[in-house]
Amino acid sequence: MPVGLWIRRRETFCAAHRLYDPLQSDAENHTSYGMCAALHGHNYVLTASVSGPVNEKTGMIVSFDDLKGAMGQVIGRFDHTNLNDHPFFKDRMTTVEHFIQLLWTQLEEALAYPAQLEQLELFETEKNSVVLTRSAS
Repeated sequence: MPVGLWIRRRETFCAAHRLYDPLQSDAENHTSYGMCAALHGHNYVLTASVSGPVNEKTGMIVSFDDLKGAMGQVIGRFDHTNLNDHPFFKDRMTTVEHFIQLLWTQLEEALAYPAQLEQLELFETEKNSVVLTRSAS
């Protein structure tokens, strides 16, 4: 019998940010972060994988509409905003590594039990992404 049944949904949104350390000079920031030291935007792609028991009545782990709603609720907080303006990023860089951790926490809260977030992948560009998975218990 197969193990590890997940459903997956992909959503897109846009946000701007700047990687910049105020304790460094502009030249040092450019050396550290390259073009990302200037304000710029991304067309992010977020893919969420969810597991859970298959409901005997519905035949689903969670409906795709419910997953869409949970993802939309979270993404809506960031779509067409400057990430540097969000309180979470007050004391940390707006890297995809930090951003995916924030998205994980918020999406996990938005999902209805017993659905459980298993994996997130956040594409910052078509070629660059970060993946966060639930650790094995």
